[in-house]
Amino acid sequence: MASAAADGLNPIELLKEISSVAPVQGKRRQPHCCKSYSKIDFTSLATIIAKKWNGLSAAAKAPFEAMAAKDKKLYEQKVKEWKNEQAEKYEHDTNKLNAMAVTGVEHES
Repeated sequence: MASAAADGLNPIELLKEISSVAPVQGKRRQPHCCKSYSKIDFTSLATIIAKKWNGLSAAAKAPFEAMAAKDKKLYEQKVKEWKNEQAEKYEHDTNKLNAMAVTGVEHES
């Protein structure tokens, strides 16, 4: 990524290209970014990626940090919506149980 940004390539387009996995003759094709790391364990790969990320300039990191901020905001919004739905569900269930207790209904199946 660092060399791509230094070469003036758009990091978003580069990510799209890397993440595209198309079927080839009934098999999934690995993205070309992974071919050079095919014989490396996860810890070593993570170390290499971390070194490259830490070596990037602030300008090169900016598009990725902007994407992360956007994704974080969307995630927080979805979590808030889910929590509201759960609270409404709980409130509905509690009201139903209270109504059953008041009317003397023991159990509805």
